[in-house]
Amino acid sequence: MKIIELRRFRKKMNLSQVQLAKTTGYRQSFISDLEQCKRELPDAFIEKLKEAYPENDVNSYVHEDGYMGMVNVPGQGLVSKDITLLRALEMLSKAQDEATQALRQYNEVLQENALLKVEIERLKGENKVLKNKHGIA
Repeated sequence: MKIIELRRFRKKMNLSQVQLAKTTGYRQSFISDLEQCKRELPDAFIEKLKEAYPENDVNSYVHEDGYMGMVNVPGQGLVSKDITLLRALEMLSKAQDEATQALRQYNEVLQENALLKVEIERLKGENKVLKNKHGIA
């Protein structure tokens, strides 16, 4: 199921629910229900918004139902700040994954560095033995 941040869209456009209803040909109660996530979002409504407001990226206000189960409170719906917070959490999760990967790579480099130091010390020891064996100072 798709949802739309219709309240945020309306506010950006300085529209009331009634004005948006007249523009799209839907009832004001339908607009209200969409804002509260009480109704499924019809593709036809999205197309009406795109036709009425071609200068706006309507798709940026439309989301898949992954957001719904997390914050949709019966009777209250999903609000823009909830979606914004969910996006921020997704970004933080992605950043945490990237940081974890970077830390693993850093630890690998440290281990390689430690192995190289051991190898350098071993070679220094061999070099010293060879110098002694051949009488080189």
